[in-house]
Amino acid sequence: MRRVHLHIDSLVLHGVAFEERRAVAAAIERELTRRLSISDVSSLETLGHVDRLPAARAEAASRKPVDIGRAAAHGIVGALAPGKIGR
Repeated sequence: MRRVHLHIDSLVLHGVAFEERRAVAAAIERELTRRLSISDVSSLETLGHVDRLPAARAEAASRKPVDIGRAAAHGIVGALAPGKIGR
């Protein structure tokens, strides 16, 4: 079993209400775990340590924290391995 350790030190979410930030962070964590656990993460092995990912605009299906979290996770995975890790 391969392991991926992902640490997000700072996450900037413009337009998200303060009281919703923890729900968004939890949704990001759930979606990253799901996406990385069902995918072949061998494409990440060559990355090594990544200090910073480029900022990306994530369009959520709604203003619900879970949808914002899913969209943000999609952007993170896409930045890590563009086109290589499935939905």
